[in-house]
Amino acid sequence: MKTIYLLLTRSGTFLSAVIHHLTNAPYTHISLATTFENGTFGAFYSFGRKICRYPLPAGFIQEKLCSGYFGAHPDTQCTLIALPVSDEAHALICERLQDMADSEKTYHYNLLGVILCYWGISLRRQHHFFCSQFVADILDESGAVQLPKPSSLMHPIDYTALDQAQFLFTGCVGDLLTNAEALPICP
Repeated sequence: MKTIYLLLTRSGTFLSAVIHHLTNAPYTHISLATTFENGTFGAFYSFGRKICRYPLPAGFIQEKLCSGYFGAHPDTQCTLIALPVSDEAHALICERLQDMADSEKTYHYNLLGVILCYWGISLRRQHHFFCSQFVADILDESGAVQLPKPSSLMHPIDYTALDQAQFLFTGCVGDLLTNAEALPICP
């Protein structure tokens, strides 16, 4: 067995504020990491803003806790979840993430999908994702978990209800970064 990590956050951005206002959900964004070594996480992968200060352009991104948006906003509220997955699922997830990173310009943010998700309407567009849809597709395609609904209808908060979810940390990103070595991390 291996472990992947899901980071749920709610930032101070305009889009996050709108999503929070409409859904009243504590988290409006989710990212996925496949590694934790020597007290630090590898990159967290997601779909979101490519430039810290601007909502567009948006697409496939690699987030670090110590730089980019999180580095500039260490007070961002978050919850870190560990999700045990099979070795095979972990390998498939890593392979898919590498493939996406190698062709990141092919992928785009699915703004229409976000809007329709709010209304409960499923929309799949090739090479277009929003953050929770992306994580759902990665988990589903790898066989890592059974999802409660289609990937295009998943919200960040839905991941907290997964049977396999192990809550490791709740607080702000800066404190997570400072206390990462003390977390009960699995390989």
